[in-house]
This record gives sequence, C-alpha cells and structure tokens, in this order.
Amino acid sequence: MGLRIQGTRYTGCYAWRSFFSPLCQLLFIEMRLKNFFGKTKSNYWLIGLISALVMFVAAWWWQTDGPVPILGKPIVYSGNLQHPAQVIRLGDRYLAGELFSNELVLSESLRFETHERLVLRDKKHHSVVTLGSPHFLEALDTSRALVSEGWGSNVALVEIASGEVSRFGDAGGRGFNAPHGICFDAASGWIYVADSLHSRLVRYRPLDTSPAEVFADHQKLVSYGRQLLCEQDGLWLSNSYEDRDGLNPGKGSNVLHISNFASGNASVVVQFPEVNMTGLVRLNKNWIVVGLWSARNQLALVSTDGRVVKPIQPINDLPGPPYGLFFDEDRSELLATYIGSIHDRAHPGGLAVYPVGF
Repeated sequence: MGLRIQGTRYTGCYAWRSFFSPLCQLLFIEMRLKNFFGKTKSNYWLIGLISALVMFVAAWWWQTDGPVPILGKPIVYSGNLQHPAQVIRLGDRYLAGELFSNELVLSESLRFETHERLVLRDKKHHSVVTLGSPHFLEALDTSRALVSEGWGSNVALVEIASGEVSRFGDAGGRGFNAPHGICFDAASGWIYVADSLHSRLVRYRPLDTSPAEVFADHQKLVSYGRQLLCEQDGLWLSNSYEDRDGLNPGKGSNVLHISNFASGNASVVVQFPEVNMTGLVRLNKNWIVVGLWSARNQLALVSTDGRVVKPIQPINDLPGPPYGLFFDEDRSELLATYIGSIHDRAHPGGLAVYPVGF
C-alpha cells in the first residue's frame, strides 16, 4: 500500500524510511509548502531557501557531532611486554617495539604470553643489528614493517621472516636525530618522518638516495613530533613543545594537520596548553584519539575539527603515559601501549585494548 499525493502513488518514504528519512522530510516540507502557496512560481524561491537551510543544518550536525565512537571497557594485558612503545597488527600476528631492550617482539596473541624476539641482521653485511629504541611502527604489508629508531638516527625497514634490516636515515644527507613518527603513503610512495630533535618533518622514497625533502614549516609550528599519520586528506601529527635546546618554542602540545606538504603550511586542529602529547590515531573521518602525558596520563577522544574533546578514564593499573596508538579497523579495536615508568624503569608497562563501536 502507498500514499497518493496529487494523483501520484508515493511509496518511497515508507518503504525506505530508515535510510531516506531526512530526504523524505524535506520532500514532505516542500509538498506542504506547495499546497500552502499554491502553484505560483514566484514562491518557489522560498521553498528552495528553506530546503537549503534544512540541509545545511543537517550537514553541520553530522560534521560536528554525528555518531560519536564509543570506546568500551578496555582489556588490560601486562607482564609479558616490559616497556612497549607501540603494538600493531601485522597480518594475523602482532608486532611490538620495546624501548629499553631495543627489541622487536612478535606474537600471535595480544597477551604476548608466547612470543618471538626477532634477531635482526643488516641486509647487506649480515652483521647483527641493534635498533636505537624502536618507537613507532608502520606495516607495509603482512611481512614488512617500518620502524623509527626514536633514540637513534635511523629509520629501519624490517623483513619479519628473515630479520633483515635496511636503514635509510644515513643516506642522502638525511641526518635524522631521534626520529619518532613515521608513516607511508602508498599512493605516492613517500615515507614521512617526524625528525623530533630537529623540529622538522621530512619525506623520502626508499630507493632514492637523493636528500630528503624538508617541510618548510613557515609558521614554525612543528616542534617535538611524535606519532604521525598518513591519511587521504594529508598528514596528522601529535606535536609537543618541550624544553630542549634547538626546538621550535611553544607551550603544551597540539595536533597539526598538513593537507599539502609542498605548501609548507600547517593548521592547528586542537591544543593542550598544559600537557604534552604522545600517540595519535584516527578512528574515522570525524574522530581521532590522542595520548596525553601529564599527572593524569590518559587518552582523549577529539573531533577532527577540534571542537569536541572527550577525556577517557585513565587506567590506574598501567604506569606511565599511553604512548603508541593503533586502530585495528578489521577487528574494531584500539590498541594503546603504556610504556611504564621510564625514569627508573622499575615498573613495566603493558597494553590496553579498547573495543570501538560506532
């Protein structure tokens, strides 16, 4: 059965109500207005104006608030990883980087109760390689990962099965100093690096030995960059202003968005003037999660326009700040590593796994 309006059988709004409800309401408004004003063409501009206004308000609501992701109660794993900087999923396994032992750890389980500590060797010279504190990880595929040596001067490409390592930080005058954030843009072939103690962002292609390209940073916003994301709409960086010689000055921390690397311009998405930032991950178009390093080490859910900040309850069972973040889209899980106490190293960290609903 359908509804007839002015001789036309009108079934769509009832058959597809759940999907097209907003559109149907607009059509209903337009038809009621037509009945009210009659068929005079001079009144159609008002109908169009009202319809445009309704669509604008609906679009604004969706962009600013919309369906907020829901982070469920986290499952906490500790005892097997000591001071992990980040954990990512690599195919059907999980890869972790340990800050102080300089190791990469591979496991089939998020508990890491059974695991393999990779033996790494230089791909050309076959000598044993010790990483300079693996910080952030980027999966290239199920068998290869990029690793930033956060307390060293290199970016390493690690082949998981063989343990072979190729380093790129020393080639072409790149001269990294404590590279932290790292990401790979598969569409362009660029590897992007947050070169933290140089207060800069750079990019290069793995097989190219020419000097890396440096982000001009006209506004001098980039300071101590930590986690870096390559997204379709550009780069996203967790950025802290730390009291160290040679860094761009500022206060607290912020999330920076760089839509065009070549432009040299960045925009501040959201600021945290009293705390430093650690990790950064994007859940969808409208929402990101950031790690905050402060007296209350915790995560926060932030809208990508910076208007909404929703603190997430701290985890008292894990010492230290949440550091590297990873969103497993296939399993809808947020992996947040806690590095433990980093000054005396007395208390190990662990991993918190949040189920994410939309």
